[in-house]
Amino acid sequence: MVQLTDTQIVLVVLAGLIIICIAGVVIYYISRKYPAKKAKLDPMFKAFYVWILLVIGYAVIFLLGIRTQDDATKDIKWI
Repeated sequence: MVQLTDTQIVLVVLAGLIIICIAGVVIYYISRKYPAKKAKLDPMFKAFYVWILLVIGYAVIFLLGIRTQDDATKDIKWI
């Protein structure tokens, strides 16, 4: 397996966060531009939003240095 430097890992995590944020903004824009009928939010969308928040929280913990690269490598199967 390729061993990345700390800087490369941080850049990969930041790129992932940026992609997730851009996707969230696009979804928000589309939902505002083309509003649907008033209905309850689909449980799958709720689960997706919760998962995104958890991934962002994990990425912040990683960027703060609480989790190391080895820990993150072991944790990737759970994410």
